[in-house]
Amino acid sequence: MQLRDALARLTEERVDLSHGYILDLQAAVGWFHKANGAVDLAGLSAAHLRAMMRRIVSAGRSARTANNYRAAILRLWENALGWGWTSRPVPSAKECPRLREPRRMPTAWRPEQVNALVQSCRRQETRRGWSGRHWEALVMTIYDTSLRVGCLLAADVECVDERSRRLNIPGEFHKHRRDTSHVLHTDTVNLLLSLWRPRGSRALFPFPWHKRELWRKFRAIVEGAGLPATRRDLFHKLRRTSYTYVAVRHGVAAASQHAAHLDDLSRYYLDPTFLEADPLEALPRPRAG
Repeated sequence: MQLRDALARLTEERVDLSHGYILDLQAAVGWFHKANGAVDLAGLSAAHLRAMMRRIVSAGRSARTANNYRAAILRLWENALGWGWTSRPVPSAKECPRLREPRRMPTAWRPEQVNALVQSCRRQETRRGWSGRHWEALVMTIYDTSLRVGCLLAADVECVDERSRRLNIPGEFHKHRRDTSHVLHTDTVNLLLSLWRPRGSRALFPFPWHKRELWRKFRAIVEGAGLPATRRDLFHKLRRTSYTYVAVRHGVAAASQHAAHLDDLSRYYLDPTFLEADPLEALPRPRAG
């Protein structure tokens, strides 16, 4: 028995695992095999796990990626131990510590940048029925709600309550599995309800390509707006932007409620530069001459 077998059993038994999480498990197993080759579960060791993490980092991937895949392998290992497929105990944090991750400062877009992004959306050509209006609606819905794009792609048009101007997302579409309700701007509601959809489709956003194409095409839109388009400058930055504006005006608790966070995640979402006064205003300047 190997890790691939543990992955197959886990995904077969746990029907509640999200597709994205399964992909993460598959990627982790792939990296493990790249670093160690075929290893029987009975022979697993902390050294194998460290070798995988070393291989990930040497390939230019981040410490966060290495830590995430470490956690994925440990989960498979724990399940294999519980099934009696191995007697090797899961290594302790001391035997295989997490890598130190640099703490990145959350960043958000300024109003003029959001406007440039919307203008770039509007310039997009219509292909397979998906138009600039679809892009604008997606951007403005995330801007209004701070919702994950995965939630929105899973939602259907019945989630929009036109009279109350709310977007009601079933718990099945959230990581925390709780229903949420989000206020939308009137313009966003009208835009959502006017979008073209293929005959028989009730998808809120009927994206006509594979989901991974969404990020590639959106990156081009961000670049077309004259904005940086790194991995940290895509949909999640739009979520941070929405969160930051609410936090600045109404406080972190209100922003957490707005973004449907169960905990205070301001250290990941709140752009501190929106809160700072100019420190140089407090510093007297030397006299000229």
